[in-house]
Amino acid sequence: MVRYVHKDDVTELRKAIDGYARFMDLAHQYADEIIRRSRRERQRNEKKRKRTASSGYRSKKTKI
Repeated sequence: MVRYVHKDDVTELRKAIDGYARFMDLAHQYADEIIRRSRRERQRNEKKRKRTASSGYRSKKTKI
């Protein structure tokens, strides 16, 4: 889409566009960090499950 912008409004429009670009960059950085955190947390939880499952934690049968 193309729109006419009056020459008096060009400076403000450029600032607004730059601000939007900055916002989008920060939003992507935030999303990337959240993704990294959740992956680290999932990996930690997997390690905990593996240790518990492989530690020989079996119930012993009792003789009557």
